[in-house]
Amino acid sequence: MRNFLRSVRVLWQKQGEEQQQKRKMDSLSKELDKKLNAYKRAENRIIGTKLLEHKPEIDAKQRMEHLSEKKEMLNVLRKRIEMEKAKHQACMRDTHDVTLNGFKIGLASIFESLTEFSKDLVKLYEDLLAQANSKDSEKATAGKRPCVEGPYSHIAVDAS
Repeated sequence: MRNFLRSVRVLWQKQGEEQQQKRKMDSLSKELDKKLNAYKRAENRIIGTKLLEHKPEIDAKQRMEHLSEKKEMLNVLRKRIEMEKAKHQACMRDTHDVTLNGFKIGLASIFESLTEFSKDLVKLYEDLLAQANSKDSEKATAGKRPCVEGPYSHIAVDAS
């Protein structure tokens, strides 16, 4: 039983780690979506101003550098999300392994204990039944006694 309880605790801990990793991955994904939308808006603004206005080349280069920096930040964030996804997958595998192995081992030992307990109970019941049957047979032979002493003592009455 203790091993099973330990397995359940470990499973609980692993599931907590898995959920924490999932929340982390989800928050990073939301952050990536927000930054991606901001990047697209900035890119559209720059393209729109390029087409409408003919600003100096220096200003356009600065905007393009700014966009490329944002794009690089997005790529770094994507890589980080991929690493977090890999960690999450590893956590899921660990949880799965703990679930399978822990319950197989834990439940097997519990069922073995229950089997032994049941065997002991059956043996105890059979012993009690045998003891009760032997007392009943003793009562049947020894329980009859004469009702009246004297000439009528050959007549027996059941004592129970």
